Amino acid sequence: MDGSGYQPYSKAERLLNLLMALRSTRTGLDRDQIRAQVRGYRPEASGEAFERMFERDKDELRSMGIPITTVLDATGNVTGYRIEGSWELPPLALDPAELAILSVAARAWQSTDLAPAALHALRKVETSLGVQAPPASQPVAGMSSDSPGLRTLLQACSTRTAVRFGYRKDAARPREVRHVQPWGLVWWRAHWYLVGHDLDRSGQRVFRASRIEGEVHQQGPSGSYEVPDGFDPRDAVGRFTRDDEVRLQVALAPGRGAALRRGGQDLGPRNGWDVVELVVPDVASGVARVLGSGSGGRVTGPAVAVAEAGRQLDAILSAAASAPARAGRASTPDRPGAALAQFSRLLALVPWLAANSGVSLEAAAAHFGISVAQLVADLSSVITSGPDDWTLFDIQYWENGGVIDVIDALHLARPLALTPDEALSLLIALQALAALPGPQDRAALGRVVAKLRDLMGSGAPDPEALAVRVDLPDEVVQPVDQALAQGRALELVYLGAVRDEVTRRTVDPVGIVVVDGYGYLRAHCRSAAAMRLFRVDRVLAATVSSLPAETIPDGAAEAVEPMAVSLAGTGRQVVIDVSPDGRWILDRHPVTRTWPLAQGWVRAELPVGEYAWARDLVLGSGGVAVLREPDWLAEDVVRLARELHPADGDVW
Repeated sequence: MDGSGYQPYSKAERLLNLLMALRSTRTGLDRDQIRAQVRGYRPEASGEAFERMFERDKDELRSMGIPITTVLDATGNVTGYRIEGSWELPPLALDPAELAILSVAARAWQSTDLAPAALHALRKVETSLGVQAPPASQPVAGMSSDSPGLRTLLQACSTRTAVRFGYRKDAARPREVRHVQPWGLVWWRAHWYLVGHDLDRSGQRVFRASRIEGEVHQQGPSGSYEVPDGFDPRDAVGRFTRDDEVRLQVALAPGRGAALRRGGQDLGPRNGWDVVELVVPDVASGVARVLGSGSGGRVTGPAVAVAEAGRQLDAILSAAASAPARAGRASTPDRPGAALAQFSRLLALVPWLAANSGVSLEAAAAHFGISVAQLVADLSSVITSGPDDWTLFDIQYWENGGVIDVIDALHLARPLALTPDEALSLLIALQALAALPGPQDRAALGRVVAKLRDLMGSGAPDPEALAVRVDLPDEVVQPVDQALAQGRALELVYLGAVRDEVTRRTVDPVGIVVVDGYGYLRAHCRSAAAMRLFRVDRVLAATVSSLPAETIPDGAAEAVEPMAVSLAGTGRQVVIDVSPDGRWILDRHPVTRTWPLAQGWVRAELPVGEYAWARDLVLGSGGVAVLREPDWLAEDVVRLARELHPADGDVW
């Protein structure tokens, strides 16, 4: 409570109060009534401040599928707002096999903005069915949404509506305005790609969604064009690098650069170096890949690529030479939409507790994937919301030894309908499951997809507009399947990315999963005596061993780590400064703390498995990231940048 006597409310609590106020009125509430009755709008705020906050709140509730209606009088003037129509989850009949598939899909979005949406959707379905989904035994890990315009693009693909957006192919090029007829969206190798007809260039093009800047605007009527017969967006994304290919010549130190050698053509030794030719999608990204490979590689041709290497290394050296900017207050990173995520959880929490009265605080917190302290805070929010305390949800938990007894669920006995993001997150994850080999029930998966589309109704995307592509070569998948069927171990020849070395491993396979859009073999590594993920495209050879598979220690098979080691347990961290153009780094990697800097830069603390990973990340960043700590590693970046810089008079 502040000096004015006003009790502050969180945004999630304010949204809950607004929802219940609009649901409780038949004639509608005008803005003055909303400001006076809904707890959470500060009474001393200016009229303009209230208007802005209310408009945002109203739009966000509508974006979650809550049918807020604007009430008009006979002359067309706005007299108020109310909720009309159903806002509860319609019946969704799922058998145990279908619910198990949905449970796997809901856990696909790990550490991303759609992770809460998918989990909340599962909780709503569980509450509606009155049962709890089984634990996901075969998780699909690490998908993400790297474009805020994803939903708009998907809608445009489904309705055949042209779009306009700003696009920057790479940091070295100016932003361009593109006019496109969208054909389809594909999740491939950690990124979303839009495939369509580029009206400015009169041909099919592929656009990485994360390089779209600003809002995506739909233009013109729906149904204004046709998608070619037989078009498959997965095939289009797979071959676009061949359409726009660029060839780089790269010199590698003897015995180094195993990953670059594997993907390149050997041109023989020259001046004590091994020269290979690489095919890359564009000059800037190809050069960044070479500089960030950790191989000590030098770009030697063509001339435009050598110049680009010099430009990127100059940017790295210039950024490193700048004095560290003064940082603002440190903060723990928060996911975008955290308030909406909490609000969605509050709406799912009440009906679930009503259906599970007598559950302990610990069990309820575990069910929602939050701490007991957060659960208690959530319970405090719902029981003190509504027009007066205890008018929304009447419970008792503080006198029963931590057992939650529901006295009256009052106005929230049924779960809210799935929001567009919740339904979409499940649908995309189900398509990712369909792209994987393995023992999952294909018939049940198909039934769940059909039922989810029926639930979404007209909001469901065109089945041809959305695809997930996972590249899984038969020469790896077949030995894995054979080893699992025969109960045998696997012998792997594996190319490690961070240490730039080829190793031989004996592993006990568990299955293939997806992490960040890449296929991974999930297995127990005997040399490490722990679970590991081996990226499929780095497996140089896989053969079924004559050794029987060993029993994996209890609990180890359930552990899925997004990296070969648990970052939190290494005790290693680095501090980097990231420019606005480099914010993708913070989206793609775990961050423990951030500090705001001037001109949109951010200082971030990242846990790392190997310091070499952070060094190579900065060398391949083109100057959008500056390594600040530890000092010795920052000095190593500068030393390598100078060594790799193309010098005048170099002859290759």
